[in-house]
Amino acid sequence: RIPPDAGSIHHECEIVLHMSRDAYRMSVDDAEDAYDYVTLGLDMTLRDRQAELKKQGHPWETSKVFMDSAVIGPWINCRDFPKFLEEKFTFSLEGTEKQSGLGRSMSFKPEECIAYISSFFPLKAGDIIFTGTPAGVGPVESGQRGDLVWGPLRYSVRWSKFEV
Repeated sequence: RIPPDAGSIHHECEIVLHMSRDAYRMSVDDAEDAYDYVTLGLDMTLRDRQAELKKQGHPWETSKVFMDSAVIGPWINCRDFPKFLEEKFTFSLEGTEKQSGLGRSMSFKPEECIAYISSFFPLKAGDIIFTGTPAGVGPVESGQRGDLVWGPLRYSVRWSKFEV
C-alpha cells in the first residue's frame, strides 16, 4: 500500500538474507553459515521525504520505514538454491524490466554484509538483511504491478492507495 500524500515512492529490488542464528562481532568466515534462506525484496522509499531530510542534513530513516515499506518474497532455503549468487534476478514494472543484477556483482558478499553489520549491531536468528540495490530504481504508482524473478522464485506485487 502506498501511504496517502507520500509524494514519489520508489522501488529498490534487493537480495534479502534470513539470519539462521544470533551474530555479534562475527568474522566473515563465521558469517558464511549464519544465514539459511534468501529471497528478493523491495526496499520502498518515500523519495521526496528522503530528499528533503537529506537537504536539511537530517537522518532519513523515516523515508524508509512505513507500512509496507519492506516487501519480502517467499523464502528459498540456501541448500535448495546453492548458486543463488550466480543467478540473474530481475524486477519488472508493468512488464518492463527496471532492475537486474547478479549476487556476485554486489559490492559485498552476503557473509561480508553480515560480518560488517554484526560489528555494530547484534543480529538475532530471524532477522532479515536487505543487501543493496542494483541500478534502475524508480517510481511506482497505485494500480501498477511489479514482477520479481530469480531462479525458482517468481512473485508479483500490486500497489494500491493506503486506506485507513
